[in-house]
Amino acid sequence: MLKGSLKTAVPYVQSKYYTEEVRRRLIALLDKEIKDYTWDDVAELERIAEAIYNEYIETGMEDLLDYYPKLMTYIAVVRGLIRRREMEKKTQGGAVV
Repeated sequence: MLKGSLKTAVPYVQSKYYTEEVRRRLIALLDKEIKDYTWDDVAELERIAEAIYNEYIETGMEDLLDYYPKLMTYIAVVRGLIRRREMEKKTQGGAVV
């Protein structure tokens, strides 16, 4: 549900930090299946979130400020799911590390 609302609310391009290329990459990352996310994807999502925040600081566009915490929440969820996936892989090998 969070992922869907993020996709439909992707802010329109501004200028300096949040470019059309960044917007397209954000949409591509949101189109990925949750199980396919990697730590590199998380890092890229964090860079995009920073670009959105910096664009808000520069322009004062409220839609960017509204979107930023939602994206950060999604990033936290993805981080947790990746960690859980890693922990499950470790425990499938036998002993818990």
